[in-house]
Amino acid sequence: MKIANGMFDHYLDKLTFQWFSDHDLPPEDFTDYDSTIVSLVADATQHNDLTPFRLFMDWVLLNPHRYSLEDHGNHPFDDEDVREILRYLRKKVFPDQPPPDRQEVRDVEVVYQSVFDWWDQRQREGQFDPSQVVTNGPAQWVLDVQKNIAEGREPRLPGRDEDGGA
Repeated sequence: MKIANGMFDHYLDKLTFQWFSDHDLPPEDFTDYDSTIVSLVADATQHNDLTPFRLFMDWVLLNPHRYSLEDHGNHPFDDEDVREILRYLRKKVFPDQPPPDRQEVRDVEVVYQSVFDWWDQRQREGQFDPSQVVTNGPAQWVLDVQKNIAEGREPRLPGRDEDGGA
């Protein structure tokens, strides 16, 4: 599966770049990222990017020698700092998902493509419907995810039953 690095960077930037529009330093505790993670999940879900994002993230975590995260964002993160953020993000968003698996990501191919070109391509392939993107404030499911995270419960994404299945 070809996955755009621009898509991956778009979502990761919410934690390593956009965070600093309101903060001078990285959070002291990863849980401070939780509300930003809600925004990331909402954006990725609306663009049908959550699965490709997880696959790219798993590929990155399993292949540190093939994809550097050094200085990602506008804070001088080192590669391992960003990988720790990814591990937290993965655990938070996909709590029931098994650890990254080389078999699952063996067919991931990194494509150097902007997030906008990625979305255009996915729309042409019928994998993304721009009408699903919330433009007039958060959808109810976004508010529900935010509430679950704030209350320390697992965020339930649209299309997932109470057991976390589809």
